[in-house]
Amino acid sequence: MDFPNCTEETQKRKITIKDPQSKNSKSEVLLANPQGITIKIVQIDGCVIKGNQQMRCDRLVIVPHQELIFIELKGKKIEQAFKQIVATLTYIRQACSSTQNHHIIGIIACTRCPLASTDIQNLKAKFRNQYHGKLLIQSGSVSHNLQG
Repeated sequence: MDFPNCTEETQKRKITIKDPQSKNSKSEVLLANPQGITIKIVQIDGCVIKGNQQMRCDRLVIVPHQELIFIELKGKKIEQAFKQIVATLTYIRQACSSTQNHHIIGIIACTRCPLASTDIQNLKAKFRNQYHGKLLIQSGSVSHNLQG
């Protein structure tokens, strides 16, 4: 899976993912990379997938042979963010058959979480059952430890 013009490689032990062009400066994802493994951060929105024809999430973090982490930084439209992650997951799976053995994680970092906890639990269950992945939804900063 290679998107050279849209990918940054890093071995940093602490990685912060924000959207500097967004008014939404409160949402961020903090990734801990204690082993300093080389990971790829792919800019999906506006680089891999351009235009307004297709829904897509903001970023994809690739931990080689381990995890695919789909990230959406959002204000309060959680259901929209979920659809964007699913659309990108579907796109990547169709484009790259090598993704089948990766653990799938979806992360939605939002400024406000207006959905009831049962709605959030339903989205997490749907993601787990249909896409065999784990979905994290949280206001403000979302932290995740990378597998390596």
